[in-house]
Amino acid sequence: MPDQLYPADALDDSLETHLARYARAGRGVYFATLTLVIAAATALPVVKVNVTVRSPGIIRPATEKQEIHALVSALAAQVLVRDNQTVAQGDTIVLLHATALDDRAALLAARVVEKQSLLADLTLLLSRSDPAPHTADYQREYRQFVTEVRDNRLAQERARRETARVRDLYRTQATTASDLEDKEFQLAQLQSQGRMILERYRSRWQTALTSLRSDLQDVASQQAQVAEQRAAYTITAPASGTVELVASLSAGSPVQEGELLAVISPRSDFVAQVYVAPRDIGLLHPGMAVRMMVDAFNYSDWGVIEGSVTEISDDFVEVDGRPMFKVTCALARTRLSLANGFTSTVRKGMTLQARFVVAERSLLQLLRDDVNDWLNPARAPLAAAPAP
Repeated sequence: MPDQLYPADALDDSLETHLARYARAGRGVYFATLTLVIAAATALPVVKVNVTVRSPGIIRPATEKQEIHALVSALAAQVLVRDNQTVAQGDTIVLLHATALDDRAALLAARVVEKQSLLADLTLLLSRSDPAPHTADYQREYRQFVTEVRDNRLAQERARRETARVRDLYRTQATTASDLEDKEFQLAQLQSQGRMILERYRSRWQTALTSLRSDLQDVASQQAQVAEQRAAYTITAPASGTVELVASLSAGSPVQEGELLAVISPRSDFVAQVYVAPRDIGLLHPGMAVRMMVDAFNYSDWGVIEGSVTEISDDFVEVDGRPMFKVTCALARTRLSLANGFTSTVRKGMTLQARFVVAERSLLQLLRDDVNDWLNPARAPLAAAPAP
């Protein structure tokens, strides 16, 4: 046709053809995008998220490591443990020679036996009329007592007969009253001497008994001191746990007072010791929830350990030259598991990242806040927690 200005194929690239072909789909995308933006804006004040503070930490026993030091200077007799050995509280770690104490203990024991024998004899002498003492000293003293009593009784008997004879003579007026009085006085003196003999010996034995009891108490006190001193020569484990360090000792090795002999890592519940920066410590408080991700286990596969804050230190410690606060967290569990059922247990010394839930805020509030204060994951964390 001579009146056609453009070929029919050119109409495919025209604006009219493009609008006719894509206008309907373009309006759908536009309205969908607009609807999505409006829905997101509406959800900003409604949707809430947890705001957390992240800090590094380490798993450690609830009880601090126990260092065992020598209390006295002596020679080692036996070393009864080795590194990584498990011990119970009270188990003997090292035995030290205590020769001087052994000699003193033997001497005190001999003194106790001797004094108890004397005490038994004195008890017999004071309580029985015809005792039989066993020790040589009181056998000799008792014989002396019996001799004095017998001699006095014989003298009294002789004086009593003489007094009776003189009294008969006095009745017949064969002697004077003065002679009778002399004989009666001599008899009374002998009777008084007999009573004095009994009282003297009883008083002597009672005094000796009191003194012996006091001596036995003194010896018992000395024995208690020796036992207390002997305890310093038997080095025992202060707590149940694992021996982490044993001094290089053998039988006969000298040990100096205050020397480190062993270190015990107590067998107790695990806690997480987390180091929190000063700028975050004000947000934490005891009882706060915490989620811990152990570095040795990928948390996306193994999950996290829930816990809570139990203690916040009052003072700071320096970590790599920076002030940090120690926060102790209780662990809700110590085992982690995979989806296939395989489980593993956390161990002391494992490092972790702790996230403390400090607030629940809406998306709108987060947009208004300084984003770096809440969401920036690179807020100068420590690379790893230091050893406890």
